[in-house]
Amino acid sequence: MALAGCVAVGVIDPNTTKIFPACAFKATTGLDCPGCGMTRGLHSLLNGDITRALSHNILLVAILATTVVWFGWNAIARRTGRRELHFEFKRNAWIAIGLAVVAFWVLRNLPWAPFDWLGSDA
Repeated sequence: MALAGCVAVGVIDPNTTKIFPACAFKATTGLDCPGCGMTRGLHSLLNGDITRALSHNILLVAILATTVVWFGWNAIARRTGRRELHFEFKRNAWIAIGLAVVAFWVLRNLPWAPFDWLGSDA
């Protein structure tokens, strides 16, 4: 199912079509939420345009890069007999992640440099 979604996002350009749903928060407030630009960013990544993906949602690129490194590391560790990476998200880790997302949410809506580039570039 995820593969089918990625194929659809990779083939259909969300910048030029209205097939994908718009962000309700942005439609209501005019501000970007932490997820704004993720579909357009994924489309850019799937088409090899990393710079444009970063301009749509830098958080998406950071999450995907971390995930790829984690899966790659563990695949190599399984083949070589080394110890795999294991993350235990305790309460403090979830609090830190939540605070980072809220900080990103606030900073990406500030209209002046150096924060204006964090917007979803819509």
